[in-house]
Amino acid sequence: MTTLHTFTTRTPMTTARTFGLLAAAPFIGLVFVLVMPFAGLALLAGHALKAMLKDGRLLRAARNIALFFAAPFIGLGYILLMPLAGLAALAWIALRTTPTGEHTTTRAGLAPQAA
Repeated sequence: MTTLHTFTTRTPMTTARTFGLLAAAPFIGLVFVLVMPFAGLALLAGHALKAMLKDGRLLRAARNIALFFAAPFIGLGYILLMPLAGLAALAWIALRTTPTGEHTTTRAGLAPQAA
């Protein structure tokens, strides 16, 4: 029994392709080594995001994070506006007082009744 082997003839193009892949293989491996940790983290974040959306914890976490970053600006607004609110309250009280020193309204906010 004889076995017939058929060999394909190598062209310069297939030889160049083989050597090109041989030269590129370490770089392809390097790309996989560099990309796979980030791909794994992205996959993990996707699963965590899906789980948090199911629970409703994502919206609560996003709200807390937004409030954390907004808190200094909210505090600055209070620092800047509270003196103005105090001046407005002082002016309101001053305008309610008559030149004789009497208040124009009673405690309940009603005008005093004449007897």
